[in-house]
Amino acid sequence: MNTGHEGGWATIHANAVTDVPARLYALGALAGMSAHTVATQAAAGIDTFVHIRRAAGGEGPTRWIGEIGVPVRVGGDLRADIAASIARDGTLSPGPAWPRLLQRLDIPAENEEAR
Repeated sequence: MNTGHEGGWATIHANAVTDVPARLYALGALAGMSAHTVATQAAAGIDTFVHIRRAAGGEGPTRWIGEIGVPVRVGGDLRADIAASIARDGTLSPGPAWPRLLQRLDIPAENEEAR
């Protein structure tokens, strides 16, 4: 993912989009990477974080996209800002990073069909 080629998928286990940076830091530490290097590589190579939620049976899906976040580098640190939260019934609630997500997806912000 850090070679400049477009497209790529990876999985990481975290409890929420906002927990992804901590997991990336932990994995980077195992590889001998500094936190600064992890933040730089992640901000440059990752467009979005997608969190899959799950629930036991009942009405509706048992797995669904629950959050979408975007990586943000602040100084030497990495954080994940929430772009959207999605309820089990499919209701989408844009978050503070919604405009950044639209920008990364090349969708004009005024395009309400993006929702």
